[in-house]
This record gives sequence, structure tokens and C-alpha cells, in this order.
Amino acid sequence: MGPLFRLAIVPLLLVGLGCAHRIDTTPALDALTASGVHKIDKNVGYYISAENLAKEVITPAGGGDKAKYLPYKEAEPALQRVLANVFREVHALPSPSNAELIASKNIAYVFVPTITTDSSSRSAVIWPPSDFTVSLDCKATDGSGRVVWETSVKGEAHERLPDVYRDHSRAGKVAMQNAFLELQSRIVKAVEFR
Repeated sequence: MGPLFRLAIVPLLLVGLGCAHRIDTTPALDALTASGVHKIDKNVGYYISAENLAKEVITPAGGGDKAKYLPYKEAEPALQRVLANVFREVHALPSPSNAELIASKNIAYVFVPTITTDSSSRSAVIWPPSDFTVSLDCKATDGSGRVVWETSVKGEAHERLPDVYRDHSRAGKVAMQNAFLELQSRIVKAVEFR
């Protein structure tokens, strides 16, 4: 194989591998409602590490392409909203075990999420993902760092191709919304927080 042929084949291989397109999976916060929820009169915190906030994920999309996004950073507003729907005050914490800060804010529980995602598309031509899954594991610790509650929820979206073509992020947003609505429901029902 000559050097010119090798140079010519590299761009073709890169095109064949597809590329990763940026989407934003932050759900519509006004969809994270709390009708009928009686707030728990306690302050809570949540912790997401700086490493997780900066973590970029790349998952499959249609047409041989991929979607890239920041699941923790984009989920943080949803976590804040859900906790604010249920508890009196919510505080972002720089550490899950900063006893002095936890005591000064009178924080009863610290929530720590773990998020995994996946996507795909029913189209071989249109790149945005039409199908999206968010798996959300969440634990809550008390002031001493002891785990007092944990749950696992899943949010899925299976969107119509015309809808994801108009809004490339739609499936991710809907799946994230569904995961956090289910998380809110689990928190509301948990006797551990009463």
C-alpha cells in the first residue's frame, strides 16, 4: 500500500466511525412538579464530586454517530429541584462528610447520586438518539455519614424520530425527567425522612 493511499483512506475511516454531537440532557425544571407533596421540615444537602460534574459521556446515536453530554452537571438542577420540592432547604456541599458545614447548615441528610446513561436510535440515518435510559442510584447519609436510605430508579424515553430531529436533546431530557420524578416519588414515600 502506497503512502498516498494510506493518507487518503484515513479520512474515510474517520467518517465511517461517525462523530459525537453535543446534546443537553437537563430536563425542563417546570416539569418536575410537587403537587400534593407536603414538605418535610428538614434541611438537606447533596454532593456531586468535581470529577463527576466534569465527566463527559459518549453514547450511541443514529446514523453511526454518537451523542456526548455531561450527565452529572446536567442532572444537578433536577436534583436540586426535586430535593427543594420535598425538603425545607437544600445545600450543595463541597464534601459529603464536612461535619462542620453540615452542622452549621443544620443538615439532616446528604444525598449522593450515581448516574449511568445509555442511548440509541431507531434510525440508521438521523443521528439524534431516539431512545435514552438514565439509571439513577441515590443514597442518603445522616450527619455522621451513616447510610440511612438508598434507592435505584430508571428513567426511559422512546421518542418519535420527527421529535428528536427537531430537538436533538429531547430523548435525554425526557429520560432524565422521568428518572428524577421517580426519585422524588421514592423520597416522598420513604419513612426514613419523617
